[in-house]
Amino acid sequence: MTERIGILGGTFNPIHNGHIKLALEFIERLGLDRLLLIPVWTPPHKSADGMLPADLRLEMCRLAASAYPKIEVSSIEIERGGTSYTVDTLKELKKLYPEARLFLITGSDMFLTLDKWKDFKAIAEMADLCACARHGGEYSKLKQFALKLEKEYGARCHIEDFPVVDLSSTDVRERLKNMHSAKGLVPDEVLKFIEDKGLYRDKPGSDRSNLMDSGSYEEKLSYFRDILKRRLSEKRFIHSLEVSKEAEFLAKKFGADVKKAEFAGLVHDIEKETPKDVQLQTIEKYSIILDDVERSAPKLLHAISGAAVLQYEHKITDTEILNAVRYHTTARAGMSLLEKIIYLADYISADRDYDGVDELRRTVHSSLEKGLDVCLRFSIEELLKKGAPIHLDTVRARNELILARKDSE
Repeated sequence: MTERIGILGGTFNPIHNGHIKLALEFIERLGLDRLLLIPVWTPPHKSADGMLPADLRLEMCRLAASAYPKIEVSSIEIERGGTSYTVDTLKELKKLYPEARLFLITGSDMFLTLDKWKDFKAIAEMADLCACARHGGEYSKLKQFALKLEKEYGARCHIEDFPVVDLSSTDVRERLKNMHSAKGLVPDEVLKFIEDKGLYRDKPGSDRSNLMDSGSYEEKLSYFRDILKRRLSEKRFIHSLEVSKEAEFLAKKFGADVKKAEFAGLVHDIEKETPKDVQLQTIEKYSIILDDVERSAPKLLHAISGAAVLQYEHKITDTEILNAVRYHTTARAGMSLLEKIIYLADYISADRDYDGVDELRRTVHSSLEKGLDVCLRFSIEELLKKGAPIHLDTVRARNELILARKDSE
């Protein structure tokens, strides 16, 4: 009889009772012989940014699984190192278990983006695709998408609707960071391990939340420049520097916080060249729910994952900065002055050389509102030409300008 093996991957930072309940439910509903928990590998320097080293996360998974005979832990991705792609993991598992039938379990948001994953056709050939709806309204959406995958790729999909635990690893970390009990949120053995080792407690000097007020601001800028230089191509890195300069200029001219503008401009594209499936993993990891347009428009993802990386992995808690990064692609109604500046600086930075950019710079430098009007109109027109969906935030930002102009007439 063919062995049925479930696969549940993630950072597991830390593993919690929601993960275990999900695993047990799928074991029962799919008739799995075993389920593999597969923690992803993360570079050692990540531990300073809230991500525990791989060996600690692996041990917590083993402790959590020890009470359940059908749940096993695989170190396959940790041993491989580097960025983990699901297709590569499945290929390795197929070599290890050539006769087994594999069942890939994902979160509901991730399931709705599966067709954008690297080599998805190969993924669909190697494994059944499984997800559970978090609420009734999501079930029909998942089923509809599953039918699409089955029709277009010959995928085998399983959509379940059992009650899920409304809990994320971020929730657990925040409780531990703030010295609150995580009893009942993680398995007892895992909680003891965390407490014995003092994990997820803030270390002295590790909090960079007061970015503008503590320590040397220039040192902090230098720190993020180094990160960007490693993460981005030369062209994108230069663009980030130029957006930072333009944002600084606009802040001085229109009365915004100059340091915040300079910093937000620098980091606005921190996730721009991160592979799309890794961006999606970040979004899933921090329990961010994408809307339909965001799922269908990969170019919007870097702003969302970028804000998440800054907040959760680099401890930036300034809401103005995070929102400026989050909405620099779509804009939105009710933007702060800083948000407008970053949105516009991205359009008119010195490295931009498209037709009409000089005129647009003059417009922005004379009036942010007029510049915003031009940019939003241009963005909407371009999307209409391409037949691409327009995010409601963009529409609402444009409508707000039109209504404000009518009110002033």
